[in-house]
Amino acid sequence: MTIKLQYIIKYLTIVCILTGANNHFLMAQEAASSTSRPLVLPGEINPADTLPVQYVLVIDPATRHFANDTMPDGDFRMYDPARKQGIFDYAHLGNFGSAARPLGFAPLSRIGFETGMHAYDIYQLNPNNLRFYRHARTYSHAGFSRGRTQRDAASFIRLSRTFSGGLNFSLQYQTINNLGEYRFQRNKHSAFAAGIWWPIRKNYEIFLIYTANTNQSENNGGIVSTAFFASDLFTQPISVPVLFENEAKNKFKRGNLQFTQYTTIGKARNQLQLAHTLNYVTESWKFSDKNIPVVDDTTQEEVFYAPYLKDIRGVRHYYYLQRLNNHVTVSTLRKKKNNSEAGRITVGIRHSFINLYREPLSDSIINNLFLTGKLAIKPTERMAIVGDGDLGILANTGEYRLQGTLLLDLGKIGILKANLLSQRRPPDLIHARLISATNPIWSNSFNKVVENSISATYDIPSIGFQASAANHIVNNYLYFNQLGFPVQSDKAIQVSQLAARQSFHFGRLHSENTVALQQINNKAVVRLPNWFSKNSLYVEGRLFKKQLLANAGVDFRINSAFQPDAYQPMIGQFQLQDSFEQKPYPWLDAFLSVKIQTFRLYFRFENMAPLWNKTSNLYLTANHPQNRASFRIGISWRFLDNNVAGQEQENGGNNGGGSNGPPPGVGGRGRGGR
Repeated sequence: MTIKLQYIIKYLTIVCILTGANNHFLMAQEAASSTSRPLVLPGEINPADTLPVQYVLVIDPATRHFANDTMPDGDFRMYDPARKQGIFDYAHLGNFGSAARPLGFAPLSRIGFETGMHAYDIYQLNPNNLRFYRHARTYSHAGFSRGRTQRDAASFIRLSRTFSGGLNFSLQYQTINNLGEYRFQRNKHSAFAAGIWWPIRKNYEIFLIYTANTNQSENNGGIVSTAFFASDLFTQPISVPVLFENEAKNKFKRGNLQFTQYTTIGKARNQLQLAHTLNYVTESWKFSDKNIPVVDDTTQEEVFYAPYLKDIRGVRHYYYLQRLNNHVTVSTLRKKKNNSEAGRITVGIRHSFINLYREPLSDSIINNLFLTGKLAIKPTERMAIVGDGDLGILANTGEYRLQGTLLLDLGKIGILKANLLSQRRPPDLIHARLISATNPIWSNSFNKVVENSISATYDIPSIGFQASAANHIVNNYLYFNQLGFPVQSDKAIQVSQLAARQSFHFGRLHSENTVALQQINNKAVVRLPNWFSKNSLYVEGRLFKKQLLANAGVDFRINSAFQPDAYQPMIGQFQLQDSFEQKPYPWLDAFLSVKIQTFRLYFRFENMAPLWNKTSNLYLTANHPQNRASFRIGISWRFLDNNVAGQEQENGGNNGGGSNGPPPGVGGRGRGGR
């Protein structure tokens, strides 16, 4: 299931030539909707979207999403995915593309068996996120970002083309290549997704999607001492001693080949929909460090790997997983006169066949079986209720997942959104069993984890204000202690969160502010900041006969003092540590962003604090300082090729089960990027 990089590059080149796409590269992802924009109910059109750039996702092709004609805003200039994750940032190892974890506590929605390897999730693509753009001609979005050297760069490209008959092809490819400021910490990632959406008949459509993710990292164990920056020996980051710089490398790979089909039966307003998804998933993790001198127990590497070092050959952690998922659902749909959904009831069954190899054990066979269901109703045009869940049977008896959302549009006074998540799941593989270089390290029989979360968001778009609250309770919480071993808490973990966002402007002066509070009942187990703030202040205006939109200003973030977790590359997990506490650190960036039609450019000078205090550093992960003062440039260019929303207007394609045609009143020509 692996595609070599040279074949991907050749394939991209051929596609660009065939579709007439301009081969520019981009760093910044397409921006998410601003908090000051109205929240649109599923399947409806936001009148604020001036560009008719629409796309659908495989999980619900009847719902249209919009790739908005964004301003050169924070989502564009924040090139690092760790700073694009909502209210709370992620903490990584300091360098772009390194292993990361959230600074805001939030359980992941999941069921059944998992390996527990999530340190690189924010850099990966999966089939459910591949966008299929509904336009008659080629759509492309590309760009590039670079730091101080050629080995600090990132790029991505999106291509989409609808052919005669309605078949739509979509591709996304993104890379990160970062050498890092300190010795032996290079990250090299690639993520590839390609798929077709084919409405074969009016009531039958299929999706075929393939994704491949490869994350490769060098690991230096962190710097030897934080005091080195205050010594006369410090000249630049490369001069700072690190714990080791030899053969500590890891490679994490995920591949997914997914086939989905939808069949619709019945009249226009009362329908029965059959859906089937089959996907083949591969996952592998390989870490090794073979140059460890096993002479005594005083070397830095021996201390670092002490829990896992059982062999003179060093440490090694390898597993390979093959997974075949099969999900069948039956849905009853009721539509309104305007063709929007009034209600949906779905029942189904999901089976996973898992073949797991853990070196040096023979293969293990695991089966997961769940009953699934979903209820979606829209009593009025201003209210929507969606709930879905999974119930384990046979070997998964006692496991479940229940998730719900309430969306209430109150008109001028605001929009209310509430979410609920409740689940009971088994411990991850990394908690249950570990083998290092053929030597067993641990074998645990932990209790199943029970997680409950409830949250609510109140949005007033007219004044650019948003407030949110959340409460999370976890029983049988699993974590890694100071020695790097998994431990299960015997007390419930409770985390309460409050957050507020406010955007306002006076003439050309703009300000965007986010403040969040986080209260944790057990700081001995969960160590995260109690408060977090990020702010932007900038001036914005049009120049050159209003053809160029520019903004210039500063981004600022700061959080409370806390004890950041350490990172153990052997297991790919963050663990507790007691030797270091991070004080509040004022992180300040200066930026200039410009927009000319669909072209965007930014200049960014990051982390200005070391300019006036060279000993100053921010550690979001223990012993791994964030990058010091540095400069970055990024471009983004979207080519619309005079698209018309809805390919049926030009190529005579069918409706593919009623999900492919343009909504009433949508169409017309967009602005080309030529």
